[in-house]
Amino acid sequence: MEAIIAMVITVIAVMGMAYSFGLGRSWIDRFELARVADGVAQAQMERLGSLLPAAADLTIGQHPGIPITFSYNGIDYGDVHWSVQAPDVTIPGRAALRQVTVTVAWTRAGLRDSLSYQRLFPVP
Repeated sequence: MEAIIAMVITVIAVMGMAYSFGLGRSWIDRFELARVADGVAQAQMERLGSLLPAAADLTIGQHPGIPITFSYNGIDYGDVHWSVQAPDVTIPGRAALRQVTVTVAWTRAGLRDSLSYQRLFPVP
């Protein structure tokens, strides 16, 4: 009887560990995609920062008209887009600022996720 109870307890423990490993792997995959999205958002923000203030991508409004596809390892997960606004903040000696918000949004395993970066760009 003791051997049967010990086996049942062992089976339950092994099943619990197997479930935990599967759950842990799914979290690792989710955070891998989030790290890639973070890199894409930072790269887009740097690209926008290198443009001239009069560039079309820095005009007030939503950009681009058709969002850029966010893909990783050949699979499309979501999109990249940004908005440009004129905040109520000015720097003395400058005309104005533009607030740029870059957003990367994706769906994986039915879960919708996104991240955003904001930065103020001076406009001469």
